[in-house]
Amino acid sequence: RKAPAKAAPRPSEELVDIQSALDSVASQISSARYHRQQAHVILYSDKLLRAKFGPQAGAEIVALIEQLATVVATRRRLPVVLLAPDDPNRLASFNLKPADAANAWAVKMMLHDLDGLFTRKGRSIGSLLIIGGDDLLPFHRLPNPTDDVDNDVPSDNPYGTTDDNYFLPEWPVGRLPSPCGRDAEPLKQILKYTIAAHSASGPHPARKWIDKFIARLLRRAGPLPSSVGYAASIWKEAALEVYAPIGPARALHTSP
Repeated sequence: RKAPAKAAPRPSEELVDIQSALDSVASQISSARYHRQQAHVILYSDKLLRAKFGPQAGAEIVALIEQLATVVATRRRLPVVLLAPDDPNRLASFNLKPADAANAWAVKMMLHDLDGLFTRKGRSIGSLLIIGGDDLLPFHRLPNPTDDVDNDVPSDNPYGTTDDNYFLPEWPVGRLPSPCGRDAEPLKQILKYTIAAHSASGPHPARKWIDKFIARLLRRAGPLPSSVGYAASIWKEAALEVYAPIGPARALHTSP
């Protein structure tokens, strides 16, 4: 007599949660956002800049930010959006309500709303640049997963995603730092250097022979890959999934 088949064991709640998270990752990786026109967003707080550095210096920094936006749009040939959460004039064209720039979550939700607006127009946020340090646009305070003296982990990761899964950014996030004091010159100089770097039309004359030598070596090595990935070997399988939208598996290198 054949014994009745045993019912398959039900997966634990932990496994169900893991599967749900993996399904969410797969959904985001295969998202059509990568095929839409992507915009570069420069995020800053007009109010906090003026409060820290004074009206005149704050206005000079905003003027440099506007110049940076123009240069990036011209050199990279992509739309650039200036987003100031506390400036109604900047927000009017996007039909967004002003938010407290000192509240990291409020700023994140504004980025979420902006990306939603872009989606309806066949576009998406492609990259984000934050101007200033923690006192000009705050870091998110994330839970510290390690047992040490730090109470939390200051991070910009949540600014790179439309949901609360800050482990999987949907667009790259960068930040130009600013000093703790009230001297505006360091931030102005960083902006000027960044503008100059984008404006440069070619290599510096003193380095042309070096660039030509390097280019000759690279030509001998064969065609350059369009992208290169690097991950810890223990994360190879997961890294391959994340890397798939931007490059082939052979271009992903691992380290033990």
